[in-house]
Amino acid sequence: MSRVIVATVLCTFFSTLSFAGDGWMANERVVHQIDDVSRAISEDGILRSREGRTETGAPYHYYTDGSGSFGRPRNGGKEQWRVDCKADAMDDTRKCTLYNYQTRIFIGLNIKGKFSYACVMGHDFPNRKAKIRIDKDKPFTTSADGCTSDRHVFEQLLKGREVTTRRYEWPYDYHRDQTAEIVGLKEAIDFTRFVQANIDTISFDK
Repeated sequence: MSRVIVATVLCTFFSTLSFAGDGWMANERVVHQIDDVSRAISEDGILRSREGRTETGAPYHYYTDGSGSFGRPRNGGKEQWRVDCKADAMDDTRKCTLYNYQTRIFIGLNIKGKFSYACVMGHDFPNRKAKIRIDKDKPFTTSADGCTSDRHVFEQLLKGREVTTRRYEWPYDYHRDQTAEIVGLKEAIDFTRFVQANIDTISFDK
């Protein structure tokens, strides 16, 4: 019975907020909450994060391990950009990734926050190559793993309005195309670079 009571208490939403003052945006707040034990990063079961909004109104938040999200959900979907800057288990360096379900685009940044690669999510059919086309420009062809290190892809994504991807998903040997608007990518990149550079020194205990 006591275990049931404890579990019920832990799973009940609980949240405290305090002004941060030293975040990416001036309005950033520190958040301590208990709403889902499975998401708790710290040993005491309290999920610590920071959240704020950009000048354009885009919401963002990030956790103590360097994961987070940027942008509003669109069309009933998930956050616009999911961010991951978790530390490497062997050398503690932080490479970051961003991905977006609507565009099917997955972007990797190196330890210095520079573009490393872009991939088409879900492409996994052997010996097939994916494609990425920004607006009406010439499409880029990826390697067999669905990724490319061509910096021009990144530059066009930052400037473009929409992106079309072509992928092949095992076990079906036919292509699937998807077109979506590119929303908030430049701000999401700036946000990711802030997290990467500051996550190890910024406080979540205020």
